[in-house]
Amino acid sequence: MFEVRIVVPGVEIERVDCSDAEQVARAIPLTKPIGCQSIRVREVDLLPRLENASEPVDVLAALRAAGATGNDAAALAWALGAATSSAEIVVVDEEGRTLAGAVAVFCSPRGDVVSIPSVAADGGKWLTLAPATARRVARACANHV
Repeated sequence: MFEVRIVVPGVEIERVDCSDAEQVARAIPLTKPIGCQSIRVREVDLLPRLENASEPVDVLAALRAAGATGNDAAALAWALGAATSSAEIVVVDEEGRTLAGAVAVFCSPRGDVVSIPSVAADGGKWLTLAPATARRVARACANHV
């Protein structure tokens, strides 16, 4: 089962339990996917730098420090920095425990972004930041189980 928490900055506005990945995608208020390519960065290189990022320029600095380059990094930074809502999607097991990792969706006037966690063969944790479509969100959730 999936639990979706939809948040407008500072306020949880909705919590939805979903039985499958397709239902998750329908629960998120997606508008339009951001118009750029995906980027992939190491979680450990990005997340600590994002903790104090409050403006798009701060998000861009964090992405660049994590190794992201080019116009796609800038487009993603401006979308993430302008997000008007976000959704965190976690997997909940039969005993009600939340499993590690989460898929996240950020909705902004500049386009929607999905953050997809993965683990490399060496055990390193990575995040893919990509244009958020219902299909990509559903696939990310299904692969996260």
